[in-house]
Amino acid sequence: MKNLKKKGKYLISLPYLYPVCPISIDHARMFVVADINARWERKAGKEVYFPIAAHFSGITAERTCELLNGKYEKNSELYNQRKKILNIFSKIYKVPDNIIEMLKTPQDILYYFTYQTINDLKNINVSCDFASFYTTNCEEFEKFVKVMFEFYESNNALIMNENNELALNYSDENWKRKTLKSFDNIEFIQSFHKNNVLGSFNNIRKDFGLLRDYGIGIKYNEKYVIDPMFDSDLFTLYDLYMKVKCDSNDYNVENIFRELFNSISNKPNKNSNEIINKITEWLPCDLFVCEEHLKTWIVKKTYSETLLMRPELRTKKYFITGMGKIKNERMSSSRGTAILLKDLIEKYGVHNARLIILMTGGHPSKLYNYDLNLPNEIVKMTNYFMEYVNYLYSKYLQDININPTNELEKEKNEIMSYIEEGYYKQAIILMMKIIPKQNKNVDSAKAKEILGIYKEFLDIIVPNLLNVKL
Repeated sequence: MKNLKKKGKYLISLPYLYPVCPISIDHARMFVVADINARWERKAGKEVYFPIAAHFSGITAERTCELLNGKYEKNSELYNQRKKILNIFSKIYKVPDNIIEMLKTPQDILYYFTYQTINDLKNINVSCDFASFYTTNCEEFEKFVKVMFEFYESNNALIMNENNELALNYSDENWKRKTLKSFDNIEFIQSFHKNNVLGSFNNIRKDFGLLRDYGIGIKYNEKYVIDPMFDSDLFTLYDLYMKVKCDSNDYNVENIFRELFNSISNKPNKNSNEIINKITEWLPCDLFVCEEHLKTWIVKKTYSETLLMRPELRTKKYFITGMGKIKNERMSSSRGTAILLKDLIEKYGVHNARLIILMTGGHPSKLYNYDLNLPNEIVKMTNYFMEYVNYLYSKYLQDININPTNELEKEKNEIMSYIEEGYYKQAIILMMKIIPKQNKNVDSAKAKEILGIYKEFLDIIVPNLLNVKL
């Protein structure tokens, strides 16, 4: 019998934060898209888990730390690089000088931007399960990854490639065939992304080495660390472990992870540990939200899920978000050329910041050019809309016991359809521009209907924007 998900549970996942800089509008949009879906499913009565974690790995933080703390000969290449990174930290990231002086290790940088990011996401009302937040620089995560690699090895997936590097054998035709078959069952918001990801299958090769001799991350042995692109293919399992693990430490963590991987690979065991049962009842991941540039990683993730997870436990749906440009140049937070969430909040307020994220470009799945005039247009729209809401509320208060009309059922159904399909911009325009324009003069009954629509749907798209009671 299949180990089916417990009725009423809904798991939303998205890639780890890699906090080497403040969170950009593109990364923030992933979280806002995931948040809207989380709120939508909660509205439907589901118990939603929406985890968040930070990936402490790679070489960017290490290189940045070396530059910040290095002493170099004036006008040398490293001196100029240090000057550039200091300027980015001070002028663009706006990190206080006394804080910059305290960033002595890569972990200091990662922790600083981690908690700035968490604060920014909380400010725009992203409803992650922050209580389960973790960073990957911990002993438990290292044990999880090592057990995952044990199962790669037991499935004959680890090889030495032509470059004499440890690698996953993506050239195995049987594994590839099963992965392609598994991919057929995955749904994508905006179907064109499925073809884009499918086109990345040929980019996955066994000459991808798994190990690095430089950088921070999960140690493979005394000499190497695991490349961060390979230590997190199945991190959703660890997210669930962090949610359900017991408070006591009277169990062997490695044995728990071995039992977990055995459980998801084979037929369910009725006598499984309670932690294992609690994890598997949340599987599969119902929705995974990530940016377009990770399409190759999605293929890697599908390979790993096909190898190590039963079909009914594999990720069901992806919502892939498009990346942004400014003046036709790709935005990059690490190079100081991106729109930062913290700046949007500081300049325009939390609600307008969230609206700017959602109103930028078209459907969130599409690439876009950022419109520098958009923030001021959003501020004007919000001010006009709030005046309209005040007008509606004044009309409603004239007869609060009246039954609302049903004259806007068509508009209500359109809003629902927009939200379900990810057309959040269109839903916002309909609610905040078109409905006010078409309903300038209303009675109490119609005012109550419109306010009811706003409360129902704006509390999902822009939570806490309205402060009215019906």
